Amino acid sequence: MTGEAVPLHEKVDNLDERVESLEMYRKEQELYRKEQELYRKEQEKFNSDVKYQLSNIETTVLKESSKQQEMSQQLLNHVLKKDSEDSKFERQQKRYTQKQLWSVISIVVSAIFGAGGLLFLLFEAFTK
Repeated sequence: MTGEAVPLHEKVDNLDERVESLEMYRKEQELYRKEQELYRKEQEKFNSDVKYQLSNIETTVLKESSKQQEMSQQLLNHVLKKDSEDSKFERQQKRYTQKQLWSVISIVVSAIFGAGGLLFLLFEAFTK
């Protein structure tokens, strides 16, 4: 365009090409926008699915944690009850042993001091 006059039909042809080019560009942009919208919807669905699955996992973890706490509490109660029973048994066994010891001591003392046992011991001591 060096100052030469361009014929009108070339300007019209050039304008038609530019219009077609712009229309093609607009259609490509519209197609790109639709693809982006479709991708965005797929991403939203994927994110929604992930949230749902995470929610399920969280619920499962909370349930299992609750069960674990319950089982730990049962185990602790069992151990404490067994420990308490063992302590009770040990106390009863100690009392029984003490009763047996005093019973033996009372039999020995009765034998020594009762029914002539003391006289027998004195007689035995003097005769040696």
